[in-house]
Amino acid sequence: MKRSFLFTIIVLFASLLQAQVNTDSLRGKVSVEKDPAKKAGMLVHLCEQFRFSNPDSLLSAANELIRLGQHEKNKSWQANGAFFIAAYYNGTDKADTALLIAQRNILLIRKDPAEKKLLIKYYSLAGVSMMRLNRQKDALEMFYASLEGAESANDKEGIYKAYNNIGWALMELEQFEKAITNLALCIKVMEQINLPVKHATPYNNLASCYGSTGKNDSAYKYAQIGISVAQKNTDYSAEANGYSIMGTFLSKEKNYEKALIYFEKAIRIREKSNDPFFIVSDLAEISDLQSKTGKTAEGIANGQKALDIALNANIDAKLPMIYTALAHNYEKAGNYKEAAESYKKLYALKDSLYSKANPKALAEIQTKYETEKKERKIEQQQDRIVRQNYLFLGIAGVALFTGLLIRANYKRNKLRQEASMK
Repeated sequence: MKRSFLFTIIVLFASLLQAQVNTDSLRGKVSVEKDPAKKAGMLVHLCEQFRFSNPDSLLSAANELIRLGQHEKNKSWQANGAFFIAAYYNGTDKADTALLIAQRNILLIRKDPAEKKLLIKYYSLAGVSMMRLNRQKDALEMFYASLEGAESANDKEGIYKAYNNIGWALMELEQFEKAITNLALCIKVMEQINLPVKHATPYNNLASCYGSTGKNDSAYKYAQIGISVAQKNTDYSAEANGYSIMGTFLSKEKNYEKALIYFEKAIRIREKSNDPFFIVSDLAEISDLQSKTGKTAEGIANGQKALDIALNANIDAKLPMIYTALAHNYEKAGNYKEAAESYKKLYALKDSLYSKANPKALAEIQTKYETEKKERKIEQQQDRIVRQNYLFLGIAGVALFTGLLIRANYKRNKLRQEASMK
């Protein structure tokens, strides 16, 4: 067991070292590259590498890409740089700033056919920002917009990401069966296009949904896949999510001490990516587990810490679980006045969330997407019929012109022969 653990640590360290060598090498190439187009491509690649592992380096590379775009008067490079700046803000508790950048750039590039793929990414990013701002219904509309755009562009990577995000939003709204359907579609698309396994999030989300519907075998299976994929690709956020999911399942099985170990692993990894949205979530889970193990003083401290971060960073989506954890700790400690106050705040939040996420409202969003998809298909069929009609008229015109030409040529030859005979 110890030898296996040591081997895992060595492999992980080696992979991290190799990733660092690769990024350092690419940074060196960027600094000496003279061709602006090649330099821009390298910077985009660096941003992709840093996006989930090194926020500060991401910000630096994104700003350099924007400066290069401004110098070369290339709006596409500037828009790409702004996308990564927004991604940085999304991961550092400034989802409102990220959403503002996304909305501004969506307006700028929406009608530019050359930026279709970037527009799809911006719709997705705007939806993620809305999820962090507890606007799940609005987020679903953005995710469906990204799916529609990806389908029209036949962008398979955009399609699988959209299905994953739709599944995530439905999962947060506790529409687990619908979430499972979309997440399964996401993984199916990944397999269809033989996408290299580097995206752990769909597996994590699927694990969470199966766990919430009592299908623990499937939950463990997909959580383990998610953690493994995340470790191979230095995706700290997804790896921590995988540990959190494992902790949640262990908690449901009343294995509270082991569950705490997994959540503490998750917190340590979160600190590397410095993402308060999920730090708050893990602190709330740890707080609730501590209420179950009788460590109410520690549980209240962690719950209050989570609440302070959530209120300062406007992370309203996680308030229900924080108030639940605090209520359980206060109740277990015999502080019934504070417990009642926490329950009161919790019920008010749940009523508000249900009004935003009632099944009818969510069904309307999906119906809107399906209707627009059908309308787009009808438009495409009508365009095809019009093109066919024009083609038919064109062929008919050419045939008529050819016939008239042949007839005129025949008459001319006949007159020439008659004149020759005379």
